Amino acid sequence: MKYLGKFWNSNEIKVYEIDGRVIALNGWNGEMYEDCFELSKNLIDVISNEKIEVKPIFKKTSEDEFECIYYEII
Repeated sequence: MKYLGKFWNSNEIKVYEIDGRVIALNGWNGEMYEDCFELSKNLIDVISNEKIEVKPIFKKTSEDEFECIYYEII
């Protein structure tokens, strides 16, 4: 997983490269992003309207803190 920036028309939609795909994380429901979409490498053009769900994988870093170590495409 690699952070690439934000979607061109939204400061709230973060874009990551996940498993070789450029994915815009959208639709956080408290457990996963349920309305993600795939972008071209320029972070502007939507290349798939297929609904993609992405779940963050966390690692415990201290007694009450967690860090996202990976995003899993479901």
